[in-house]
Amino acid sequence: MKKIEKQIETYLDWCKNVRKLSPVTMERRKCFFRYFLNEVPAQSLQQLSNQMIEDFVRNGNWTGSTTNEYIVEIKTMLRFFKKRGERLRHINLEQIVRVKETPRRKVFYTREQIDEVLDDCDELEWLLIRLCFDCGFRIHELAALRLENIDGCKIAFIGKGRKIRETYMSHEARKRLDEWIEDQGITDYLWVKYYKGAPAKARTKESLSAIMRGAFYRNGYTDFHPHALRHSFATEICRNGAPLEVAKEMLGHANIQTTMRYVHSLEGHLEEMFIKYRYNVAAH
Repeated sequence: MKKIEKQIETYLDWCKNVRKLSPVTMERRKCFFRYFLNEVPAQSLQQLSNQMIEDFVRNGNWTGSTTNEYIVEIKTMLRFFKKRGERLRHINLEQIVRVKETPRRKVFYTREQIDEVLDDCDELEWLLIRLCFDCGFRIHELAALRLENIDGCKIAFIGKGRKIRETYMSHEARKRLDEWIEDQGITDYLWVKYYKGAPAKARTKESLSAIMRGAFYRNGYTDFHPHALRHSFATEICRNGAPLEVAKEMLGHANIQTTMRYVHSLEGHLEEMFIKYRYNVAAH
């Protein structure tokens, strides 16, 4: 084992035991650093340089947001060792800067398009996609779901900003989720992966994203991103008549301006919405 591997193991142990990061977050962090160690030629952190990190980032071919997430991960790790007194002579943290992010094109799907995809799904794909569309989950919220969060069709969980939220799945989704729990022998996290001779591990949000992306890709939707299902959820409830204030609560947003960015394709419905919800009179 290279020295840099042992050093990063020390950092990961600190993340787990001192920072008390969740198992899902830890698994995601471990996956990232396995990839990082495979791509960077340094034998120890003392050999690591800004140029190596720049090459790693440049060769990644990731979106701007993913690139910046990885840059923050690397800098957090390096700060940990600098505070411990490690002499990282070839590292200047101030020169490791985030890249400019190109705003992702907002994508959403109609119920008919989602039903088309669901008709071609296996059980896990179906559950992930349907729950996101039923409930408006963020991908990390979906990944963190446990048995203790489920009560009938209600799902109570801690969302963004550590706020307690609740949402509701359809009866069909609950029935199929029960079958999944029984078939897979689920006892804690809902989405697990089994390794030969090892305990089941919770799947990462990246793993769940890839599973859903595959289902959409098979049906010709090559620009899928999990957050598109949250936009789809928001658009559908507004087209079904939910005022923006109600949509804000259902999405767990802090302010209504954020909610407005989630609503798409209301052409032909705006006059009705303004009359009904702005002026409080019946639409003509």
